[in-house]
Amino acid sequence: MHSVVVGVLLGPHGIRGGMRLFALTDVPERFSSMKHLNLYEKNGSFVRQLPLSSVRMLPGKPHLLVFSPLVSTPEEAQALKGLEVRVSKEERPPLEEGEFWIEDLLGLEVFLEDTEESCGVICDVLPTGASDVYVLRNPEGKERMLPAVRSVIMEVDLEHRRMLVRPPEGLWD
Repeated sequence: MHSVVVGVLLGPHGIRGGMRLFALTDVPERFSSMKHLNLYEKNGSFVRQLPLSSVRMLPGKPHLLVFSPLVSTPEEAQALKGLEVRVSKEERPPLEEGEFWIEDLLGLEVFLEDTEESCGVICDVLPTGASDVYVLRNPEGKERMLPAVRSVIMEVDLEHRRMLVRPPEGLWD
């Protein structure tokens, strides 16, 4: 099963086995409807499925609280610290037109729209708040930044693993 990381257990909360879960998703509300967490080591090996009894969102906090009937002490919660919560790719929420999963963009080859010259391959995506920034590595190994905005990204072709761009004049001078 190809899975994606949507959260990481940060450790215990309180004395009754509550756990802090850092959400690595733009849709943290997804956890409220989950019946269980699929827990994995960082290397991707499956550890266990943990049933959930409740999930509490914490307004203004970067984490939420999760509770399981199988975890009743801080020590049991601490033993799960650092495990990743993953879901199958099929469980991801639908995207709007023009939105892409970061993992699908990584490795795309980027070409200039007018000349078809290769600019490099997307090696990272930096979320900045307003719009993401794509990090490209060119054939010489040099990194270049590219704003992920409609006026710059002309076409994304996931099937053929390529992207056409029109960088602002002088961006890479």
